[in-house]
Amino acid sequence: MRCRATNTPEQLEWLAVEVDTQQENCEKTLIFCASINSVSEIYTWLMGRLRQQAYRDGVANPRQSLISMFHAHVSPELQQHILTVFRQKNSTIRVIVCTIAFGMGVEVPDVRRVVHWGRVKSVLSFWQQVGRCGRDGLPAQAMWYPSSGLSVH
Repeated sequence: MRCRATNTPEQLEWLAVEVDTQQENCEKTLIFCASINSVSEIYTWLMGRLRQQAYRDGVANPRQSLISMFHAHVSPELQQHILTVFRQKNSTIRVIVCTIAFGMGVEVPDVRRVVHWGRVKSVLSFWQQVGRCGRDGLPAQAMWYPSSGLSVH
């Protein structure tokens, strides 16, 4: 696991480049945030950074988005759509920026990366989120971008 000292969306430039260049071949990634505001900030930054490249075939169609967000204020219908699409092996959605609302009972075996953005609620919560990747037994990674001033031991 790698740790980062500060949190600005630009630190996720590596992920934006991967989505931009690899499109639907980008590794499935979950970005867990502590708040809906953080989810919105990262999602907005990614969409603004990628523009047309945030969509399959460069066509701005919400149903073809490579990036999605998932939190308690997303409508149940949209939550179900996101889960249904993301579970597919060849999912159009490659990155989900989410809160813990993307939680227990969600089974997506081919998630390759989990990114933790900001403080984690507890060690148990952190462990559960890390456990969302690599459930198919293939290599996976977890990264943590802690809040500034937070030390990691």
